[in-house]
Amino acid sequence: MNKSFFSGTRKFVFTLASVAFIVLLLSSCGNNGQDSQNASKGKDKKEAVDKKTKVERLNEKIKSNPENASLYHKRAQHYLESGNINKALSDINNAISLGKSNKEDYMITLSDIYFAMGQPQKTKQTLESILIDNPNHLEALLKMANLHFYRESYDQAFGFLNKARETAPNDQRIYFISGMINKEKEEYSKAKRDFHRATEINQDFFDAWIQLGLLAAREGKSTAVDYYQNALDARPGSEEALYNLGMYYQEKGQIEKAINTYNQLLDNNAESEKGYYNLGYIYLTQTGDYQKAEQNFRQVLDINPSNIDAVYNLGSALEQQGKYEEARKQFKKTLDIQENYQLGIKGLNRLDQKTK
Repeated sequence: MNKSFFSGTRKFVFTLASVAFIVLLLSSCGNNGQDSQNASKGKDKKEAVDKKTKVERLNEKIKSNPENASLYHKRAQHYLESGNINKALSDINNAISLGKSNKEDYMITLSDIYFAMGQPQKTKQTLESILIDNPNHLEALLKMANLHFYRESYDQAFGFLNKARETAPNDQRIYFISGMINKEKEEYSKAKRDFHRATEINQDFFDAWIQLGLLAAREGKSTAVDYYQNALDARPGSEEALYNLGMYYQEKGQIEKAINTYNQLLDNNAESEKGYYNLGYIYLTQTGDYQKAEQNFRQVLDINPSNIDAVYNLGSALEQQGKYEEARKQFKKTLDIQENYQLGIKGLNRLDQKTK
């Protein structure tokens, strides 16, 4: 097997968008951070309700009671979750103008909307307006810490976390955000300390277990498996936890365990692009089962036809099976997706040499 050939094969790497992730965490948690974790465990047991249906129900309620600020607030939150930012902004402004109570809750949602709009200055101003009236408002303090984390103003972020700790010393989110900041600063011992503290407060804190797993995997420690298993105990069937566990096994060369874990992931989510991709990658580069590699990369492309790395790797799998014309089509397709894609060009050059 030509090792240099596979050195160019592209591997999918799963990364966590930590800032956006923390925003979602803060938006979904209650004051003590417990409610969202408990709710997440039961989420899969409930029948999913279509967001459009929820909005339609809220539309009817608002039509019957157009002065009810809380209804506009609820609809704004649904619009925010579904990415309809302009409608979310319109509704939250209606809620603020109509509301005689709960205005701090509405302002918190407004800050989330501004953040989603990419307007950190307006986010900051909105949160500051809450803290002027209520300097100990926990959600505002946490979101200010998150905002400064986003801006890489770590000292200011820690300042708000310390203030939040005075208000709620056992809030798991304080330690989680602190851990994320320390991880970003590459102060990994401190990060691990923070994530462990978060799990001591809430043993079902999925996201903290995931971070501990990632840090252990980074160090090549087998405790990563235990951390990911704890995450799976907190959120059974989680794609993120199974994917990270599969990646750990894959990086450690435990190929059979990696394959079994990715298959378990796909049993839970048959539309997992990452799961099919990494299975294809293993079959292509580790086991030499090029037919299975082909099958898995085709599955990826059924889900996402523009995944250029999957297109290239599909071409590579076809090339290894001697299906040169089919491989050529895939390599050419990479150049349609991205002009001057170097791996695609190299693939075509290899085929030219082989078919002379």
